[in-house]
Amino acid sequence: MNDKNVLVVDDEIEILNILEFFLSKEFKNVYKSQDAFSALEFIYKSNKKVDVILLDVMMPILDGFQIAKILKMQREYNKIPIIMLSALGEDANIKKGFLVGADDYIVKPARKDTIIETVSKVIRKNENLNSSGRVYNIKFELKSDFEYIKEINNMAKWIFSNTGAEEMMVSDLVYSLNEMCANAIEHGNRSDKNKNVFVECDVYSDKAVVSIKDEGRGFNPEDTLERLEGADMYRLRGRGMIITRQLMDNIEYVENGKQVVMTKFFNKIKTAGD
Repeated sequence: MNDKNVLVVDDEIEILNILEFFLSKEFKNVYKSQDAFSALEFIYKSNKKVDVILLDVMMPILDGFQIAKILKMQREYNKIPIIMLSALGEDANIKKGFLVGADDYIVKPARKDTIIETVSKVIRKNENLNSSGRVYNIKFELKSDFEYIKEINNMAKWIFSNTGAEEMMVSDLVYSLNEMCANAIEHGNRSDKNKNVFVECDVYSDKAVVSIKDEGRGFNPEDTLERLEGADMYRLRGRGMIITRQLMDNIEYVENGKQVVMTKFFNKIKTAGD
């Protein structure tokens, strides 16, 4: 890892200096930024390759969640892994970090070994993802919400890197995946951690086809969709299904509702030399 570059973003200079001291013994260069704007300027204008960003959540003007969201919605910077570093250790905040595209989340205070191990792990995982070649079939199994958000983020990175899909198309797909995976875990499997959710994504030249299957008892899709027809998209129950039906180009339920297959069309796959 001694050839990797780390960008640390934190508004507290003492923490920046401590993190620099920890990381500089393991990584080639450690760059520091005390606010969102200097961090974004470094990423955009410095011409330095950033292998990972260690990003504090609580900062003035733009917080870490907002910075991550800005970078993850830009094709050129979407592949840079982000690790959130925050004293906000509640599940809701950790989940929010993953939802905006974070690759991992460290709760302060954290041990030196934890920080180094997490940074190294995230860099390795990102390198494996980037070097995996054009494998147009992606599969994974899920149990918890943190797991599925991480895997969906990885899928979004791959689609950003290997297809001509516009940012909003990927955003629609990511939103729909989050909603359907959450439904499969919470309503299909009844949050039973002994049951899995199986996700498979096939990427073609003009579309992505995603299958999400749970191990629950199923439901009657026709009856549910009929009740949702014309319903308010801002209602609490069924809102995800309503919005997903609008965002996806095609949705099909099979196996008594235990499996949903979604299709999203986008531009053609990029090829070498494009």
